[in-house]
Amino acid sequence: MLCFGLSAARRIQGHVRHALAPQDQGRPRAHDGRSALFPRAWPALALGPAFRPDIGQSAPDVASCRLAGARSVLRAGGRASERRGLYVLDRLRSHGRDRVAPRTEPYAMSITVPLPTARADWLAELERRNLRRSTRRTHEATTASVLAAAETHEWRATSCMATPDAWHTWAQGLTHAPSTQNRMVGQAKSWTRYWVERGWVDADPTRTLRAPRFAPNPTLPFGRPEMRRILAAAAPDPQARALALLMRYSGLAIRDACTLPKAAIAGRGALTLRRAKTGVPVTLRLPDAVLAALRALRGPNPAYWWWTGNGQPETAAKRWGARLKRVFVAAGLPTARPHQFRDTFAVELLLAGVAMEDVSVLLGHASIRMTEQYYAPWDPSRRKRLLGITARAWKRDPILASLEESHADRPLP
Repeated sequence: MLCFGLSAARRIQGHVRHALAPQDQGRPRAHDGRSALFPRAWPALALGPAFRPDIGQSAPDVASCRLAGARSVLRAGGRASERRGLYVLDRLRSHGRDRVAPRTEPYAMSITVPLPTARADWLAELERRNLRRSTRRTHEATTASVLAAAETHEWRATSCMATPDAWHTWAQGLTHAPSTQNRMVGQAKSWTRYWVERGWVDADPTRTLRAPRFAPNPTLPFGRPEMRRILAAAAPDPQARALALLMRYSGLAIRDACTLPKAAIAGRGALTLRRAKTGVPVTLRLPDAVLAALRALRGPNPAYWWWTGNGQPETAAKRWGARLKRVFVAAGLPTARPHQFRDTFAVELLLAGVAMEDVSVLLGHASIRMTEQYYAPWDPSRRKRLLGITARAWKRDPILASLEESHADRPLP
């Protein structure tokens, strides 16, 4: 039995995996990427992708060819960990030539249903779960890109798409923004987990697939001079102006705002609505200026302010988003987005001293963590509290106390 420290074992495992990786990325791997330090996995790793127990291939010959290439790869580095890797490979070779132990776990080499059928079943499952139409469309685009990759590389979709190599090749071919790639990889992993749940594959082929890291764009609300310019540019269009006022002083996303029913506003401007994205109820009071702008509107439907009540809400959101975009251009803000009204609503509340928990409820977030992720830098109470915590901690530090006494009379440069 080989005995190494945990860190050394992980390094050796990585070297052995890399050395035994197939050169032809289009061919499926027979092994499942398990650690080379476990004896039961040694024969599969030593024999590599060429070993097929179902056709009775000669194990010693294949093992010799694979290990020869693996040794050359490990020797190239010349480091101590690579020398340990060579030692492991020697043990693999001797173990593989002595005997080939049968695998107890099945090979995940193919999916038992055609890939288009698996896609249609997955999309039907998402619809059954009552996911939003916009979310289902992103899943449709992700799964369609997988099918397109299978056709581009001329893979046999029922075999290659059940292997990690094919999924890594698909992910490497994505040209979208990192945030979009992160979402697509997550959706692909949820799709293949569904394969395992349905019994179409024995193991998840995307278990080694990792989503790219990305830094979210900072929240940039509208300043008060910018809001005045937007309202002035929207003056010739009362509907767009009323929509801008509603989004600014309610924090609603554009889909919720442009499909707002008149029945959602009752009494003296109390707005009660369940957000379409999270399903969280939102309750707040609208200012009198916003109510006056709404009363002056004559909507296309007696039950709504801006929506006809026909068609999809996403279509109405796109149409009104384009209309607000023209207002932004007229106001000299060509890069502005309608969602910045929502950001302005949250930031102005925080600057007014409203607690982060209350802002999260008013925004209709499912969790306060989402609110903190985007709006924590704008919370003055939190900043003041952190400054106070560090100031009190420095007062109890004896080293700082002695330094401050020696430099007490020296002014700052």
